[in-house]
Amino acid sequence: MNKDTDTCPTENMKFDNAKNTGIVYTKENIKVEKSCGVIVFKDYEDEKGMKRREYILLKYPEGHWDFPKGHMEEGEDEYQTACREFTEETGISDITILEGFRDHVTYEFFAAFENLKGWIRKTVVFFAAETEANAKTSLSHEHNDFVWLSEREARKRITYDNARKIFNHAVEFIKLTKK
Repeated sequence: MNKDTDTCPTENMKFDNAKNTGIVYTKENIKVEKSCGVIVFKDYEDEKGMKRREYILLKYPEGHWDFPKGHMEEGEDEYQTACREFTEETGISDITILEGFRDHVTYEFFAAFENLKGWIRKTVVFFAAETEANAKTSLSHEHNDFVWLSEREARKRITYDNARKIFNHAVEFIKLTKK
């Protein structure tokens, strides 16, 4: 076994990383997935009349903070998936996708779920969108919490560097298109 490459010397071996047996899954039969999500902001005036902009983040059961996103369903395009997932996860159905922003991250992880075990290479496509200042959030059962934060606070709260990088790209685009 080569721990540096996560490969197993015998292709037909049965193994289970989740139980720490010392045998690892190979990446040869990696499952490829695609999800879509959206970085959503709202603009409003605070009680002192100052213009504010906040971004929504969701807390996932694993403890990380990230953007609403999810798997594409058959027959959907990327926009439809991003909008559906946002509505399902936040209860907010009124968003406007900003034309011209599309970015993505690709990462690999090992899934050790009851119904799925093995390596997954996931690409998540993100769009930028705006919602109404008074949008009411109704969190789905898939998440533990949500928060609307300023750009600075959101950047600090985002758990993963690749999500922070996408956020930075989206913020720059939003600043150029939504003054």
